[in-house]
Amino acid sequence: MPKISVIVPIYNVERYIKRCVVSLFEQTFKDVEYIFVNDASSDRSVDILIETIKGYPLIEKQIQIIHHPVNLGLGSARKTGVTASHGDYIIHCDSDDWVENNCLEMMYDKAIREGADLVWCDYYKDTDNSSTVISTSDRPDHPFSIEDVVDGTCSRGMVIWNKLVRRSIYDGDNFIYAENLSMFEDAPLTLQFFIKAKIVAYVNHPLYHYYIREDSLVSMFFCTNEKLRIDMLNICYLVVRVLKEYNIQNIDEQAMNRRKINVKIFLLCQPVEKRKQWYGLFPELNLSLFAKPYRVRAKIGLWGVSHGMPWLFDMYSRSINRHKKRG
Repeated sequence: MPKISVIVPIYNVERYIKRCVVSLFEQTFKDVEYIFVNDASSDRSVDILIETIKGYPLIEKQIQIIHHPVNLGLGSARKTGVTASHGDYIIHCDSDDWVENNCLEMMYDKAIREGADLVWCDYYKDTDNSSTVISTSDRPDHPFSIEDVVDGTCSRGMVIWNKLVRRSIYDGDNFIYAENLSMFEDAPLTLQFFIKAKIVAYVNHPLYHYYIREDSLVSMFFCTNEKLRIDMLNICYLVVRVLKEYNIQNIDEQAMNRRKINVKIFLLCQPVEKRKQWYGLFPELNLSLFAKPYRVRAKIGLWGVSHGMPWLFDMYSRSINRHKKRG
């Protein structure tokens, strides 16, 4: 049985897949099982993967490629990979990202030394023009809490790809996946990691490269993509379901409200006819928007929407866009 299973969902990443694969195959840690889940890519991603594998004949038997007949979304691809895995620990890597060559070695060594069920690390936030180290330290002045994952604001908790997890964490019929979702689908997974893990550990070193590309889902956040809005809403419901499933009752209500507010904010970026849903979605939070530390211009825009004057928000949005272009 391998010590680590690496799961890589693939969907239309022909420009990036080779960089990801090479970084995984050239790890200093060798006892690894690689599982690639092709989520019905329509480009040359899988062809490039197969071509790259040919350059690593010594590990060819450690590699498995699974094909979805239709596109099911990132959440379903992760579940497929976990179901097919055999490693003592599981880690996910997105196919447009890459890792340092000692990533698996450092994280596994930390897990073994401390008997950890979960190990997370710092990471790089990369673009085509920059690379920034993101620290995820569990500081004494800000100790980790489940609320950090629930509200979606904590870099330690809200992503899945910088975490090595003991496979037993996934066991059990009650483990909840965010199937058929592609936006923030890792939130209910990481929430369950921290709920179930008895011992967690932290590697104070950036080992993962999170690449932000122009056509990525994240860069499309402030757009009119209806699918992303629905995914964000469904993630809210899944987070609530996880809390109920594991009988977590002492969560600060404001943490969940902050996640819901982000969904409402997204609605403001939709066409005018869609904004009508803003009033009815989590209406109890309408006034809470003004309590958040938004800038004055943003609060004016939100006030306009809540009082039937959405043109105020449009003015705010245009001013932001002009500022970005000047920058």
